Amino acid sequence: MKTLSSCVVLLIAFLATGCGGKELYTVRGTVVFAEDGTPLNGGWVYFERTEGDSAHSADSPIEPDGTFELRTAQPKDGVPVGKYRVLVKPQERPGPSGQRLPPIIHPKFERFETSGIERVVEAKTNVFEIKVSKR
Repeated sequence: MKTLSSCVVLLIAFLATGCGGKELYTVRGTVVFAEDGTPLNGGWVYFERTEGDSAHSADSPIEPDGTFELRTAQPKDGVPVGKYRVLVKPQERPGPSGQRLPPIIHPKFERFETSGIERVVEAKTNVFEIKVSKR
């Protein structure tokens, strides 16, 4: 009986990691303005895999100093290797009387189809600088 329960636990652990269990690698970096190298203060960065047999996406908040570290299921757990396209969403900017100011970055960076940013995640710690343009 003890052997059967041990086998069940191992089977559940195997299924939870997925068949072939894709290894995750650290992806961190900084989002900066191309014009002057200053960091983007807040927002989100999103990565979406563009190759392979299964879709994968990851995201991270952008810290006030422009840094980020991607997560798949939990903070800073990383992503599988592969080629990814990237988009950046700046934080909302409240204006007077509760109105929302336009984004601080060019709107093209807020869509995968128009950002023009791609990165390749390798089987190692990956550090990227993501450059965006001001509006």
